[in-house]
Amino acid sequence: MRSIKYLTKNNLEKINEVLKNGGVIIIPTDTVYGIACDCFNTKAIEKIFEWKKRDNQKPIGVLTDSYEKIEKVARITNDKEKDLIHKFLPGELTIILEKKEIVPDILTANQKTIEVRIPNDKKTLKILKNYQNPLATTSLNISGEEPMSVIDEKMKDFVDKIDLLIIGSNKKSGIPSTVVRVEKEKIVVLRQEKIKVD
Repeated sequence: MRSIKYLTKNNLEKINEVLKNGGVIIIPTDTVYGIACDCFNTKAIEKIFEWKKRDNQKPIGVLTDSYEKIEKVARITNDKEKDLIHKFLPGELTIILEKKEIVPDILTANQKTIEVRIPNDKKTLKILKNYQNPLATTSLNISGEEPMSVIDEKMKDFVDKIDLLIIGSNKKSGIPSTVVRVEKEKIVVLRQEKIKVD
């Protein structure tokens, strides 16, 4: 597994090449390390499910860097959704939106919705901004185990499989994002973490 610490122009091009060719990478975020691939590449998404031993009935969300790229995969259907995006993102909030037909069903476990987030991490945002599509991203861990907030020996489960490791600058918070959706203009909280309901 190759690793990258500094996001030089050449390294960003290398990351893009890996993703475009169906590769799977490890990226730092503002919460935990994530395992990621192009959100439209079905074969790469299948690898993530397999390597994490993840139930294929559990959807994987996407990370991106902008409102415009969110609209590549989701429909923003009301002002409340728009307000949440502009007020809390980038940040530790995941919003569930109506997905577009172009999104592979395997990513969303055949659901009609998709989880989206813009992370508040400079390195991650630089990667996301430089890549054309949102990244299907879930925590770096075997399902049921604790997500990784640092690079350590637990990564051995993924070392021989991952195409590229992007090393973060410091320890991540280790706290997952708060997850919400909007129903009839009301905010429904599915998981409350650092960002509180009130």
